[in-house]
Amino acid sequence: ASTSLPPLVGEAGHHALLDLLKSSWQFRDVPELRPILVCLLKRLGEHTPVQMLRRLGAKKADSEELKNAELMSQLGISMRRLVWEADWDAKIEAIANCTEENMAACEEAITLRGTTILADLIKDSVQSYTTDVALVASADLAFVRTMSERRYITKLRRTKDKLNSSDALGSGGEVPIARGTLAAIGGLTGSKATGQILAK
Repeated sequence: ASTSLPPLVGEAGHHALLDLLKSSWQFRDVPELRPILVCLLKRLGEHTPVQMLRRLGAKKADSEELKNAELMSQLGISMRRLVWEADWDAKIEAIANCTEENMAACEEAITLRGTTILADLIKDSVQSYTTDVALVASADLAFVRTMSERRYITKLRRTKDKLNSSDALGSGGEVPIARGTLAAIGGLTGSKATGQILAK
């Protein structure tokens, strides 16, 4: 966090805000008083103590659910980002204190199989992406092992784009080339139409 004080708040005012934050924390589960805590956190912003950010990011025992989920839901994205970063930093600090024997388990804490708030947020989206057959197939087209394979994939992609944009007859009245033929994809024939497509 930054060491400079919030705008329009002197050192005395900053300490007053921190004292009020400490006093109001015990009322975080009281709906009528929670707005006070929310206002204080928004006012402090990046100057919120790391200890408080980690409290906000604390989870229930043996659960991915946050202890203070309702309070977190009332904070803006910038404040929630600070909580995610503090949670991540806590896991990194834990790794630094790990022994070689349990290093693998410690490092797993910052993967998608780990317990960070960030992992909890994106885990479902990543799982959905990696199990979508169409998306996986498209992603595989971007990774090739050889230059010849790269050229083949590029021609394949360009041919598909060209054919997909030609559902009707071509501009000159000719019927588009049949899809999916190896000759059209690899440019193995002397067809003028094929050459025009591959050239583009």
